[in-house]
Amino acid sequence: MRKKNFLLMPCKEAGIVCDKVQYNEATTWEKVKMKLHLLMCTLCRKHTKNNLKLTQLISTYKAENHHQLDEQTKTELKTVFEKELTKYSKKQP
Repeated sequence: MRKKNFLLMPCKEAGIVCDKVQYNEATTWEKVKMKLHLLMCTLCRKHTKNNLKLTQLISTYKAENHHQLDEQTKTELKTVFEKELTKYSKKQP
């Protein structure tokens, strides 16, 4: 029986830990393993970067006390989101 490397985590687990880190729910050990995984995995680095952008965007709107968005803001947000989405989808093969 082969022993699993306790420092490495699969990408699926890394995605879950990434979400936990964004909401300050990850343990220190999970954060360390996540950083090691991000050193090796380009896709997870990209996911983490996009996740951080989304979290910052949402927290910006919360900070401005926008509990409910008006139609113009929703349209602008949708346009920016679709623009970013197409930009990243064009980069992938």
